Amino acid sequence: EGPQSGDHWHAAFGINVCGEFQPDIPVFETRSGSEEIAGIHSHGDGLIHIHPIASDETGGNATLGRYLDYAGGSISADSISVPDGPTFSNGDPCPDGRAGTVRWSVNGQERDGDPAEFKLEDGDVVVVGFVPEGQDLGTPASAARVATPSDV
Repeated sequence: EGPQSGDHWHAAFGINVCGEFQPDIPVFETRSGSEEIAGIHSHGDGLIHIHPIASDETGGNATLGRYLDYAGGSISADSISVPDGPTFSNGDPCPDGRAGTVRWSVNGQERDGDPAEFKLEDGDVVVVGFVPEGQDLGTPASAARVATPSDV
């Protein structure tokens, strides 16, 4: 299960830090620190483009953690490192002084566990946040485009 070589899937993606969505992940088409083409990449449009090239990107290997790693960031249940940006760890303060925690949702449903292990599916809307408890994770603007991506 999961995407196979030849599939062309898309998932909307946004990072909410202390109540503000961060800019979309910039364009990248190679694995971070490598010349190897990334079959899970960004066109800078707020979508995760999932069309596996290598076998290590197919099926259950097409994870949110792999995408962020390729982008130059990382995520776990305890911290998020925004590509080309800061790292936020559970308990760090937001500007309003409240402690933030890593939280995440898929298709509007908040999830538990390590978001790095989440297996991406076509049409998903994924939000990762570093927000205080009780704060809504919100919906990224790219959710409106996931069903009709411009590169199909």
